[in-house]
Amino acid sequence: MYQDDVAALYPGHDAEIEATVENGVGGGMAPDQSFQDRPLGFSGSGGSPWVDVKQRRLMVVEMYYREGGPPTPEGGLRRPGWKRAVFTGSDILDAADSPYLDHKGRPDCPIEAMSAYVKRDNSRYGAVWDMIGPQDEVNKRRSRALNLLATSRIEMADPSAIDTDSDVARREAARPDGVLPYGWRMSPNTVEFRGNLEMLAEAKSEIERMGPNPAVLGRDNHDSSGRALLARQQSGLVELANLYGAVEDWELRVYRQCWARAKQFWKAPQFIRVTDDENAPRFVGLNQPVPGGAPVVGIDPQSGMPALQPGILGYKNVVAEMDVDIEVDTQPDTGTIQQEAFAELMQLVGASPIYQQQISLRQLIQLSPIPHKRSVLDSLAQAEQAQDQQRRQHDQVGQQMATAKISETQAKAGLHQASGFAHALNALGYAHSVHADVMAAGLEKGIDSGQQPQQAPPVDPNQQAVLPTLPQQGQPPLPQ
Repeated sequence: MYQDDVAALYPGHDAEIEATVENGVGGGMAPDQSFQDRPLGFSGSGGSPWVDVKQRRLMVVEMYYREGGPPTPEGGLRRPGWKRAVFTGSDILDAADSPYLDHKGRPDCPIEAMSAYVKRDNSRYGAVWDMIGPQDEVNKRRSRALNLLATSRIEMADPSAIDTDSDVARREAARPDGVLPYGWRMSPNTVEFRGNLEMLAEAKSEIERMGPNPAVLGRDNHDSSGRALLARQQSGLVELANLYGAVEDWELRVYRQCWARAKQFWKAPQFIRVTDDENAPRFVGLNQPVPGGAPVVGIDPQSGMPALQPGILGYKNVVAEMDVDIEVDTQPDTGTIQQEAFAELMQLVGASPIYQQQISLRQLIQLSPIPHKRSVLDSLAQAEQAQDQQRRQHDQVGQQMATAKISETQAKAGLHQASGFAHALNALGYAHSVHADVMAAGLEKGIDSGQQPQQAPPVDPNQQAVLPTLPQQGQPPLPQ
């Protein structure tokens, strides 16, 4: 850290920090490869593993350690508590109890670490360290096999042959187009070459056992059942089972630390979302005040003046008073008997078109082992409701159009009926007027001839009136 930043964090140690940077005191920590990054830790370069004089920076260490407290009044020993110390190469900047508390309110160490393996000198290494030896053997065996392929050995086949120098025979055997002298032959090295290949295969198989196999990575092309897939995955994780178990334990401890920090520092009212579905959030209020009681005098946050504020009876959903159980699901995607049964069901359904018509999509989803089936079914139900609503609206529009068409047809029929009735009334009125004219003309004629007028026969109202034909245009009028 820079000197100014350290002095701002610990204002009471300005002189000590300045003296440390100026003098370059290295303390008791010797420079090694762990401190070559920043700062460079060699006194010959004008500094120490604790101080960078040129950039005016110094290394600050925050350390948590356990220390036993004073004895109890009964004379017993107190439980060792966690302490926190912040120091540089020569000065202690802060030393007190750990400010972080566990679930019981005791000082706790906030650091949760995990190491795969630890050597006797406390150096750490992982699973890759175990692969270095087999990898060296793979390189060695491959190089040796390549050397055996590129080299050749010769031997004398016929001792009675003409004496030939061995160096000449060796040179001819090394040439790609060489000709061996008479009496010499190639000495096969098949046994040695085969032995190197076997050792190479064994080293490769050892490396494959240490890492995940294709079945664990999901790259196996075999169509196997769920139980067989689960068995292959478990067999492939045998070498790494201890490491995965340590990682699971470390994750659980980290989550517990997070909850302990939430219980310690979450004091203000706030809302959190508790759900496993992003599309359906549910918010829960924490540390929510319950209003009530007599008003109290407080400070107005806007004006900064004293003002009456409503009283508070208490708080609900207080995080500091909660206790939760943390569970970590480490294998959510593994082959199960349910997956195998569902695969067999899908094969049975796909074998016959009749079965495909009898089973619905909702039934297949209910039988499937997919996660969040409830949300998928709810989405399908919402889509079906929307389709039903659209269908009902379409049917309603069709019914309205049919009703309007029927009403239009009825209106046209009524109009035609009213028009025909009006024409009939007009014709009947014209017939009555013609009949009246004829009767009047006959009456006048009878009076003139001195004859008594004859009464017209009574008209039957049920008898259909015979209407005379009206004269057309261009024709003579009817006789009087």
